[in-house]
Amino acid sequence: MDAIIFDSIPFLINEDHLLSGLKIKPGSNLAEKIKELARAAQEIAKPRAACRILPVMQIGEKHVVVGKETLSSRVMAVNFSHVPAVAAYAATCGAELDEWASSVEGMLERYCADFIMILAVAAAEEFMKNELKPHFSGNPLSSMQPGSLEDWPLPQQENLFRLLDGGAAKIGISLTESFLMRPLKSTSGIYFESDSNYSNCQLCQRENCPGRRAPFESELFEKQFALSKIPR
Repeated sequence: MDAIIFDSIPFLINEDHLLSGLKIKPGSNLAEKIKELARAAQEIAKPRAACRILPVMQIGEKHVVVGKETLSSRVMAVNFSHVPAVAAYAATCGAELDEWASSVEGMLERYCADFIMILAVAAAEEFMKNELKPHFSGNPLSSMQPGSLEDWPLPQQENLFRLLDGGAAKIGISLTESFLMRPLKSTSGIYFESDSNYSNCQLCQRENCPGRRAPFESELFEKQFALSKIPR
């Protein structure tokens, strides 16, 4: 299957949610300034996403073959052991919003612009995920992202982009020499069906992570890493 491109994704900024997230009191002069920024951002924002459904061809102890790419990860081998297909994906806030944010002046204003870009990426990813659901059997879709765990390191971002077969470039995402994405507020990974609502955060031992979505689970960690079969 060719890459599926989503370039007309609805994006509506909830101003109350924005003010709450920024901890700004509604009705204040500052709140009105932030609302003006949000309206300017919404006028130009074009979040985008790309995905490609691919067969799982082979499962090894510490690797999987998806499509024509070998991905090195023990955790992935466990997660993909009972799924016939997965979806490689990338999503971005869009070059337009990224360029706008770089022109915003003021510390608080820049923080606000950064928050808005995060909302745009989330909107793109949520839209894409909903569009993908009919292509799978109905179980919840979980995801893994390169670099989120040491087990699947960031350099494998190149393999993921090859799986997208040009899809990332079509939505304006490029890779730096250090495998970071541009625009910076972009995300990528692989969706797979999971009846356990798997999250990378369950295996991450980093404390006080601002992006944590689930608590660390030591029992799951031991299961996924097969009781120290992988050096930690």
